[in-house]
Amino acid sequence: CQPLAILFPTKALLDSSSFIIMSQQKPSPLVPVFKGLLFLGALGGIGFGLWHWLGRPSGEELLNLGGDFADNFDFGDIWDQDPSLGSNATNSWENRGKGLELTLLNALDDTWQDEFVAAVADWDASPSLTLKTKQVTPESECTQQDDVMKVCNGNYGKTGWLGINEILSTRQEGGTIVSSVAKMNEYYLLNADQDERQYTMCHEIGHGFGMPHTDENFNNPDLGNCLDYTTTPANNLHPDDTNFALLAELYGEFRRTLRRRWSGRRSHHLSPMMRKLYYEAVAELEQEWVQDVADASGSSRRLGTKTYTKSLADGYKLYVRVLFAKNE
Repeated sequence: CQPLAILFPTKALLDSSSFIIMSQQKPSPLVPVFKGLLFLGALGGIGFGLWHWLGRPSGEELLNLGGDFADNFDFGDIWDQDPSLGSNATNSWENRGKGLELTLLNALDDTWQDEFVAAVADWDASPSLTLKTKQVTPESECTQQDDVMKVCNGNYGKTGWLGINEILSTRQEGGTIVSSVAKMNEYYLLNADQDERQYTMCHEIGHGFGMPHTDENFNNPDLGNCLDYTTTPANNLHPDDTNFALLAELYGEFRRTLRRRWSGRRSHHLSPMMRKLYYEAVAELEQEWVQDVADASGSSRRLGTKTYTKSLADGYKLYVRVLFAKNE
């Protein structure tokens, strides 16, 4: 009997041997897939629970929640460090490449004189500019006037913008500027801190020379000039060498030993009909930016600045650059 037991192992021994052999086999390739599905299912369950806890918000509400987080987190330290620009088109006042002499009409009230004086001095430091100022009666309407830049302030209401600049130029891209109107909206700026007021003044006067933005990204590091988008105006209160370099491209530079510029710029005289078309175009473009403000209402997405354009008769074109306030 004993030899037979050796030749023919019992069932228990066979099962034990099979187990040993099976335990030495490699796991099925489906195991990682199964584990991955379990992990995704767990994430989905957590996400569903969080969505339910938040009150089952819609997709748009979730985007707004994400935007609120983005407003309070500086992504500039992680990615998107480079300046971002939309249209970089410029306009310029008539000149001969030897510098620009321009008069700015100061139609501001007494509360804005410090900001105006500081901004004019900053821009006048450019070798390309000689700026003259003329005090006129404060005028919140800021009516257009040929061959000058007019700067005004007023309570323009809950319009969604901090400042605007209206450029009237000849129609072609990069056309010749005929006039500029800069407005500061005291609905937002009357009780704003000094830095935001100074930044807005510098920004709008800069547009009056035909200058575009240097950067249109709020979340990357500030460039240190007032034509850069920022959430910290204290960092961007003045123009810098980047702005002055572009001014030199637009207007040339004047010899350091001779500050006098060429002042033979051709005068423009808009007809009453043309002036009427100008104000109608401003009103029409205002409806566009009012709609943009309404569309962004309740969202944390800040509009920043946008340029609105309208072609007019007699070869003129209106450009309105709007610096929006943070959404309410």
